[in-house]
Amino acid sequence: MKQIFIVLFLLILGVSRPTAAADEDTHQAIALFLYNFANYVDWPDDAFNNARETLNMCVVGKARFVPYLDAFEGALIRKRRLSIVKLPQINLDRRCHVLFLDDEEKKMIENIQVIHTSDYVLSISDDDNFVEDGGVVSVFARQQAVQFDVNLGQALRNGLYISSDLLGIARSVKR
Repeated sequence: MKQIFIVLFLLILGVSRPTAAADEDTHQAIALFLYNFANYVDWPDDAFNNARETLNMCVVGKARFVPYLDAFEGALIRKRRLSIVKLPQINLDRRCHVLFLDDEEKKMIENIQVIHTSDYVLSISDDDNFVEDGGVVSVFARQQAVQFDVNLGQALRNGLYISSDLLGIARSVKR
């Protein structure tokens, strides 16, 4: 099963089409990446209130890939149902296991460190400097290819374990 996701990742990395179609492909690819990131991360049991709690993937802002992400609503990720939660603004009271901040939303948050150091949160953004600023994953499109960087040190500090399969296809891994 892991090999299938890796093949899909690699195929998407090489997507190239005319601009309008490429934009749509990029949005679809980013949605697929977010879904797959969650498949390659281990959360400890105490990241959840109980064994039946959903894995909440929160998207803050107006990310254009959200309609494609909705296709994964209810999918199983590590024996938990995926719940896609759309937030107009950051809400730290909301239990988010995966938290995507679009580049514009990230700029509006005064204390971004609070998000980066939240226990059991896989923080992701399309901001190029997100990993350097303390986020866990930065995902971005370059020449019709989707790539990502990982801040492994921050993931571990947040109590998350990222599969070496995922780390192996990252553009860079900060330790």
